[in-house]
Amino acid sequence: MNENGAREPIHRSKSGVIRRLSDPQMLALLKATVVKGASGLILSSETPPRLRIGESLVLESDRVLRPDDTHRLLFALLSDFERDRFEQTNDLDLGLDVEGLGRFRLNAFRQRGQVGLVLQSIPSRIPSVTELGLPPAVSELAELKRGLVLVTGPKGSGKTTLLAALIHKINSERQAHIVTIEDPIEFVHKNLKSVVEQREIGADTDSYAAALRAVLRQCPDVILVGEMKDPETIKASVTIAEAGHLVFSTLLTRTATQSVARIIDAIPQDSRAQIRAQLATTLKGIVCQTLIPSTDGTRRVVAREILVMTNPIAAMIREGTDHFIASAIQSGGPLGMVTMEASINTLLQQRVVDEKVAESVLGLIRPSPEGPRISPEDLLPPLESETQRARGSFFHNFLLFGSMASLFLGGVLELWKIQPAGMRPEHGYGVATVFFLLYILDLLRMVRQ
Repeated sequence: MNENGAREPIHRSKSGVIRRLSDPQMLALLKATVVKGASGLILSSETPPRLRIGESLVLESDRVLRPDDTHRLLFALLSDFERDRFEQTNDLDLGLDVEGLGRFRLNAFRQRGQVGLVLQSIPSRIPSVTELGLPPAVSELAELKRGLVLVTGPKGSGKTTLLAALIHKINSERQAHIVTIEDPIEFVHKNLKSVVEQREIGADTDSYAAALRAVLRQCPDVILVGEMKDPETIKASVTIAEAGHLVFSTLLTRTATQSVARIIDAIPQDSRAQIRAQLATTLKGIVCQTLIPSTDGTRRVVAREILVMTNPIAAMIREGTDHFIASAIQSGGPLGMVTMEASINTLLQQRVVDEKVAESVLGLIRPSPEGPRISPEDLLPPLESETQRARGSFFHNFLLFGSMASLFLGGVLELWKIQPAGMRPEHGYGVATVFFLLYILDLLRMVRQ
C-alpha cells in the first residue's frame, strides 16, 4: 500500500502497468466515464469534475474539488517513478490500464500552482478498417511494403485510432516485424501474424530521435513514428522510408498541401532540394482528417482528404510546385483521392453537419485571401504572340511542303529518266529526307510547348 492508501501498481510485460485503484472517488469517476460513454474526464481544482460527452462538458457531481483532492486523485493513479517525474517536470503524459475499466490516456499538469489532470478513454478493442469505414484508398496503404504514409489533422481528430487500425490490419494479415514509437502508448497490439514492439517515450526510450537512431538495428519491416515533431525526426523518418521500410507517422496539419509544406519548411534552406527529392520518392499517401460535430450534437463525424501518390504529384513536390497538389487531388477521383472541401460538402449534402460549423472548418483550410492566388494556368509556358505563332506555323508548313516537293522531284526524275544539271533521283529523295526530319523535330517542339 502507498501513502495514500492505494495499492502499488502491478507490472505487466506487454502494455505497461495494470492499476488496481483503492481510492473510491477516483474509481467512481472512472466508472462514470466508462458507463456514460464519455470520451474524457476533466479534474481541476476549484470546480466539480466534468465529463466530455460529445461536444458538451457535463458535471459528474456537484462537489467542488479542492487542490489537495486533485493532488490525491492524480497520485492514486501513479507509481513512485511516475510521481517523481511529475514532481520534477510538472507535466506527465502516459497510458494507463485500470483493472476492470479499460485503458486511458492521462495528461497531468500544474496550473496556477495546483494539480490538474485529464483522462481520455481509449477503446479496449482496436477498431478494424471496416468498422472505421475507411475507403479502399486508405485501407490499401497498409498493404504497402515500403514508403512513407502520413496521417494528419488537429489534436483529437482520430489520427491515433486510424493508425492503430492500419497497424492492426498489417498485424492480422501478414508476417512482419512492427516497431512503434509512441508518446504515450494508447492502443496495445497483441502479436498476431506479426511481432509488434511498442516503445514509449520516457519509459522505453528518451526521445523519438534516439529511438529512430536505434530502430534500423532492430530489423523492422514497419515503423510507426507517433509524430514528426522536429527536423531530426522528419529527416530520420524520410531516410528510413527511403531505405526500404514502411513508415507511418503524423503531423498536425489539415490538408495534404500543408503537410508537404510543413515537412519542407522544417528543413534548413540548403537541404530542401534533397528533402524534396527524398519525399517525392518515398511518400506514398497522405490522409488528413478532422472531426466535425453532427447536426444533432450527439456525435462527431469524420471528414477526410486523401492523397495517393502519382508521378505528377511527385514532380510537383520535387520541383517546388506543391501548391498545385490540391488540383491534382481534385482530378484524382478515380484513384480514390478527395479534397477536404469535397468531403465536407458531401457531409453537408447528406445533412449530417451544420452549414455554419462546416464553413468554420473550411475557413481553416482555405488559403488566405491576401495570399497569392495561383491557378493551374500559371504552370503553362507563356503564350506566344500572334506574330510568333504565325512565324512558327509558316516555318512548319514550309518544312512539310519542302519534304513533299523534294519527294515529288525525285519521283519525276526517276520516272522520266532525266538528269537535268546532273541531278539524280537520289538527290531528290535525300533532300526530302532532310526536310522530313526537320519537320518531325519542329513537330516535337510544338508538342512540348
